[in-house]
Amino acid sequence: MPECHSIIRGTYRNNGWCNTLRAIALLGLNDKKECKDSLVGKTYLEGAVYVYNSRNPDAKLPASANADQLKEAYAKFLKSDTKNKAISDLEWVGQFSNDKIPDGVKAPIDMMCTLWTAKMQYGEDEKDMIVMQHIFEVEYKNGAREEITSTLINFGLGKYHHIPSKFTSMARTVSLPLACAIRMKLEDRIEKNVTGVIRPVDPAIYNVILDEVSKFDNPIIFKEAALPTAIWLRHEVKPGEERCALTPETAKELLDAGFRVTVEKSDTRCIPIEEYEKVGCKIAETASWPSAPYPTIILGLKELPEDNSDLIHRHILFAHCYKDQAGWKELLARFKRGGGSLYDLEFLKLNGRRVAAFGRPAGMAGMALGLWQWAMQKLGKPAIADLKSWKSKEAMCETVRNALKEVEEKKGLKPSTLIIGALGRCGRGATWVAEQCGVTTIIKWDMEETKGGGPFKALLETDVLVNCIYLTVKIPPFLTKEMVASPTRKLSVLVDVSCDTSNPNNPFPIYNTGTTLTSPILPVGDAKMPLDVVAIDHLPSLIPLESSINYGKDLLPYLKELIHKDAFATKPVWKDAGDLFVSKTKAAGL
Repeated sequence: MPECHSIIRGTYRNNGWCNTLRAIALLGLNDKKECKDSLVGKTYLEGAVYVYNSRNPDAKLPASANADQLKEAYAKFLKSDTKNKAISDLEWVGQFSNDKIPDGVKAPIDMMCTLWTAKMQYGEDEKDMIVMQHIFEVEYKNGAREEITSTLINFGLGKYHHIPSKFTSMARTVSLPLACAIRMKLEDRIEKNVTGVIRPVDPAIYNVILDEVSKFDNPIIFKEAALPTAIWLRHEVKPGEERCALTPETAKELLDAGFRVTVEKSDTRCIPIEEYEKVGCKIAETASWPSAPYPTIILGLKELPEDNSDLIHRHILFAHCYKDQAGWKELLARFKRGGGSLYDLEFLKLNGRRVAAFGRPAGMAGMALGLWQWAMQKLGKPAIADLKSWKSKEAMCETVRNALKEVEEKKGLKPSTLIIGALGRCGRGATWVAEQCGVTTIIKWDMEETKGGGPFKALLETDVLVNCIYLTVKIPPFLTKEMVASPTRKLSVLVDVSCDTSNPNNPFPIYNTGTTLTSPILPVGDAKMPLDVVAIDHLPSLIPLESSINYGKDLLPYLKELIHKDAFATKPVWKDAGDLFVSKTKAAGL
């Protein structure tokens, strides 16, 4: 395969096999050199002691050493103990027995061969089986990746030592291909220019041989198969992140469509791992995705572990690295070094619109926190903190309604709200929560109200401001620090759902750090005129189950496209996301 830049080949053996063979070699039991003294007539135990002493003159055993003494010596030599599987294997084959060594044994390897031949001879009703599988992880010129398997399962014909026409699988698979090659030569079916000693890696040779051995009465057949696309749902490492991009229902649809689906165990995901197992997903250990086969697609939501490791896979996630955010170059460099690629969920678009988004639940949670914090201010209570997820949006609204009701009963106050981006998914979610919580003053702004650019003094005249837009171009800020210092300011809570704090186009440059579920409030005002900022970048985690279900349904049709190996290069949503990754990597100077 001259077109391949690299091929890595490995062989799996039965557990302990390599350890035993290595021990045999270290102990000199496979030495082909003839012993100075005859081994014939000795017991196998005595022969083993003789070989050990000849190789360890400074730690000799008595010639009459028993099996336990020899085992102890072996264990010490191997820097192990007598429970070492290699020692128990040698005992099983008869190395420590008192049976006599037969004529013809001259070297240690002869002694081993007589033991193995006697011990491992097939019985009357036994036959051997060969199982061989090659797994090729392939990447094509167009970037498509796939796993290809070539599998052989072959059985011996049984009782080969009684009936001459029947042979072991090992004998047949080794000798018959060679016999076919000899016949090709005798029948002049090998190309004239192929001379000398050659390896059977030429298709003109091995294809003919594979064809011939597949036509025997007891055929030898390699079955080749391209494995279906594999998607691996990883555990989320971001604190408080309970959402997932794949639910058991959507995973089942992928399985039914022919995908292979692996789900990592997670003690934070909002859906128990057992639910995935029930629908047929393969279960993997937490954070084991780096060892997944090269063609596997790694699916997640939030950021990857910040360990600076090289990234070899194709990753689907919200990476937050395309708008000059902190650390964006370092993350893209990890993909560049590893040869992996990024398909950012934020930029999976069709006709300019995201194919799936958490906008609505983000707006819902943002409005809920804004109203809740406003109530805490008015009641003179500590700021909200250590947030935990709600089981449903209705449960979330009930918490907020109770707080607002207490403010109205004790202070006679009702909040006013202003939503920027009110006509989008996020804005509509914020509006729904405000309505469900009994808010009557809901001011809705969208492109028409903001097209002239800020600053906007009107934003200071509402109690709770919820920003549901993010900007990719530089415009005058909506609020400034000077405006916040105004003695007539009414605004006391800003919920910045977009919370692109490190984005140079941030329309709210009155703060520069995000908040968290543990510490959701950032005070930017003073004690007399508080202004609290909520800037959590994964608000939908507060209603994780509904967020995951709705998002998973929206994303599913586009995940299904990945059943086609060339989807990343041919399907518009994925191709555009891949092209964006390439352009951003170049922009980073990588």
